[in-house]
Amino acid sequence: MPLSREQVDALKKAKLILEEARIFDIPSISVNPELQQLQHIFNLHIDPLSHSFSPLLNYYPPPARLFTEEEWQHSKNKTTRQSYASALIEHPIGAIVEYPESGSQPKYSVAHHFHINPKNFIHPKENIQYSLGDVHGSHENVTCYLLRDIHTKEPVSCKQLKTRCRSVKQCSFISTQPHTAGASRQPFDATKEVFLKTLAFFCALQENGCLFNLESDLSSNDYEEDSDQYSRACTSKYSTCDGQLIFIRDSNNHSKIQCEKYGKGYRAHLVLRNLNEFNIGYLEALLCNNKREIQQYEEAASRDGYGPLAPCNFLAAVRDQKELCPIWHRNADGILARGILKVTSECPVRFEFYEPYDLQSCPYILLVSHHPHSHADPNPSRTPGTILQIWKNLLNQLNWKLADATPRRIILDSFFMSSLRQVLGWTGITDPALGDLHPSLANADHAARLIDNLRYLHYPHGTGFEGAKHVYNEHKLLPQDEVYVRCIETHEIQGKGTFQLVVCMFRAMSILLSKTKRPSIDTSFKRLHNWQEFEVEAWFPEYSRSIVVAQAFTTSQSALAHKILFRCIFNIVEEDTGSKVKFRHIHGEGFDSVMADGHRGQALGLGLYCEEICRGMTGYCAIEHTKALHTLSPYDHLARLYRLCFTHFTRKIGNLKGHVTLPIRAAMMSLYSAEPLPDFEGTLQLIRSGGKKAADWLKDKEAASGFALAGIYQPLSKIPLEIWKASPLTSNGNEQAHRNINRDGIKLTMLAGIMRGMQFDSRCMASLNILCKYGINMRDQQATHFRRAARAIQRSSK
Repeated sequence: MPLSREQVDALKKAKLILEEARIFDIPSISVNPELQQLQHIFNLHIDPLSHSFSPLLNYYPPPARLFTEEEWQHSKNKTTRQSYASALIEHPIGAIVEYPESGSQPKYSVAHHFHINPKNFIHPKENIQYSLGDVHGSHENVTCYLLRDIHTKEPVSCKQLKTRCRSVKQCSFISTQPHTAGASRQPFDATKEVFLKTLAFFCALQENGCLFNLESDLSSNDYEEDSDQYSRACTSKYSTCDGQLIFIRDSNNHSKIQCEKYGKGYRAHLVLRNLNEFNIGYLEALLCNNKREIQQYEEAASRDGYGPLAPCNFLAAVRDQKELCPIWHRNADGILARGILKVTSECPVRFEFYEPYDLQSCPYILLVSHHPHSHADPNPSRTPGTILQIWKNLLNQLNWKLADATPRRIILDSFFMSSLRQVLGWTGITDPALGDLHPSLANADHAARLIDNLRYLHYPHGTGFEGAKHVYNEHKLLPQDEVYVRCIETHEIQGKGTFQLVVCMFRAMSILLSKTKRPSIDTSFKRLHNWQEFEVEAWFPEYSRSIVVAQAFTTSQSALAHKILFRCIFNIVEEDTGSKVKFRHIHGEGFDSVMADGHRGQALGLGLYCEEICRGMTGYCAIEHTKALHTLSPYDHLARLYRLCFTHFTRKIGNLKGHVTLPIRAAMMSLYSAEPLPDFEGTLQLIRSGGKKAADWLKDKEAASGFALAGIYQPLSKIPLEIWKASPLTSNGNEQAHRNINRDGIKLTMLAGIMRGMQFDSRCMASLNILCKYGINMRDQQATHFRRAARAIQRSSK
């Protein structure tokens, strides 16, 4: 039964008194199980979140207490009908025992008496770092005399599990000397560091060789002769070159390593010139296979305790996936090789676990460990089950953020770190690291695997396209105003394969899109990994703000893909508002213009969509009344609504600096105009005469029926002058929106991109509702025409 508020307050006061008396200080509590259990009871009721694991994370088991002769005589150490324990250790609730003390001599056994929480039961076996296996037997209904019913005090019936320690894996070049923990962590001196770097570099060369790919251009001269990079080889994963690597000294005594096939016309083969950080004498001996010099270097290193001739003390737990020692050794044939990790000797330790059937009547588990270990303790590379439960509880609090959680992202999450501080009882001015919860979590790869395992439980369909489909199906069950994922489709485009698209927008965004007159469109390539983010944005003067009204993710930038994308977005708007998206030149109302960055596939896709909706129409163009709508081509439609972003236009001209003269660039800039040029044809001719780069630039603008040129030069456009001037000059609203949402993360998974986008758009809609209801803006100063103009002038002067 939960305690009342008054009872919890009383416990807090009692705990404070005990803390002020330093009863719960770590030095005293670690050797006093009763105090640990008392603190656990206080925290269990006062702070249910942390469950008082804080002191037990640093739990140090007391030494085993030998049974006295009197206890032997009265069979107080009797475990089962025929077996007895030599010593006993009592462990409090929540104790994490990773290396249970075992016998110090043969036939010596230690009984570990674990007090457990029946409601939050984690078997002590899950906390042990030793690799357990080869179960020798599991027996039911075994009476254990060291476990007794808390009411009747009688021995209880248990399930018995027998297993053994599987020893550790050791390198095949193992030392005959006793292993000393931490010996490999002693600081390197400079000579040792240079030697080991040289040896590792040579081994890497031998393993990879020349990575030149025969399918690449053999005459490539992409690399400069004075390159100081380690590798000039093709980045192919597989080496197809059988050339030997040779060591060369030039007339200036400068050393380099290159493939024997490197030469004129074959510059893509491996060549390495910067060898300054290596022992050149040893490296030359290795590459030239000078056995006498190699032996001298390596024997000198061996005398100092390192190098390929030195014995190895590397250990790994049997459960680890490692198969090879990370250290290179020289075998009996004189060949450098990594040692094979294998179990070299059997460990005599046997474990017996006794688990009562009724944990409520007997909330204890007994572990009996027989005989001493024959090896050193393995590193704590496994996360104990108790810690794992805390870890999962912390991650589960991330909620939807678990979709793209990584070890780095969670330590940057303020709520996660606040919870971790609470669990650890952390009071330092710096935040704890994951390794402070347990050393195994300091391994980012291990922590990432644990996150992946939990993520799979929450998102069994994955975090990619299939996971997005699952979210789409869930959203279909929500109220209409809360639905965000609106469309998930795969389409086949003849001759171009398949592409996928995902459209995300709230109903409120659809309503805004149906009201806008001058939207802008843009694509970002940072948001998702291997996906492009398409965005429709518009400026709403009544709100004095730019608002994203549609977001989509796609895998294709083709015109046909964009046509399908526009159709999908506009169908959603019709579904939400009951009216079709309209274009002024087609319907006499609706979109006046569309601002874009000049991407041809994007523009043509919009033109194809307009052509599609006009195909069965009998009316005439609202701008040119003699033009039947069904006769307009995609580029005819673009001439009546498409504008090209001034920022993108000027940026591309700026990129021509150094290739095109200033007068030619000025002529290019003059084409972005709402007024007729005095000599338009003369300007075009001047640009054509400005060299190949300038001619190619103009050719690109005149291509595809000159839609791009009409998008920058109003006299060639069919857009009325007033509408032209009323439309935005740039797509900076889109760029700012991309920048804002990218602050929440880039290179995300599909599912994470959707979830973060949903939160972002939800905040925007909520802010808009507050503005409409209470008149509260996002900033002190509204983005009026004056403020926007002043800001533009200030930026232009920088």
